[in-house]
Amino acid sequence: MEEYRKTEDRFFLMLYDYIGFLSALKINRAGLNSLSVKKFQFSEAKDKEFLHPIVKCKLYNTKNKDRIEDVLEPWFVDQYYPKLMKCNPDDYIFMPEEKNRSKLYERVRKNFVRISSELGLYEFNGKTRPMYSIRHMNALKLYEDLKDVNLVAQALNTSPEIVKSNYLNYSDEWARNRFRVLGYDKRALPQSSMKSKNKVSGK
Repeated sequence: MEEYRKTEDRFFLMLYDYIGFLSALKINRAGLNSLSVKKFQFSEAKDKEFLHPIVKCKLYNTKNKDRIEDVLEPWFVDQYYPKLMKCNPDDYIFMPEEKNRSKLYERVRKNFVRISSELGLYEFNGKTRPMYSIRHMNALKLYEDLKDVNLVAQALNTSPEIVKSNYLNYSDEWARNRFRVLGYDKRALPQSSMKSKNKVSGK
């Protein structure tokens, strides 16, 4: 029983780390590829302006490319990276002793759904939010910061068209930025609209 409890504790700590990894490396997609990443796929670059190293991760056989590499967010490097690197170069960084990665991912997926449901987070506006929704969250956050669909597409390793239709879903944030890009915020209202506005204000 004690050994089972330790295994369960390790699994849920790993799940927490894995979700952090999906959030920190934007080219990631939830699935076997990201869950099966190994230590040798990470490398570091030094920059004297930063306390921590700039960490790169290389993914293989992704949906769009045979090989792609990008940097991780600094909060992940600070909070997660050191403990995840305490393994051999050819080891998986997430539960390396588990060789059946398909079985492990299915367990991860089911527990993500269960915990999200228990917290009331799995359904939103009539739609479910599985693990893949983390990628949607990444896209929205990137767009809020960058205001550039092309840069978001590059960060996610996908096309601008997919970003707009699948990830931003023509969101309110997209609409606000689009309104400004088209210069609509600089255009004066027609005189009739101004009169109507003043009339309403004077009531």
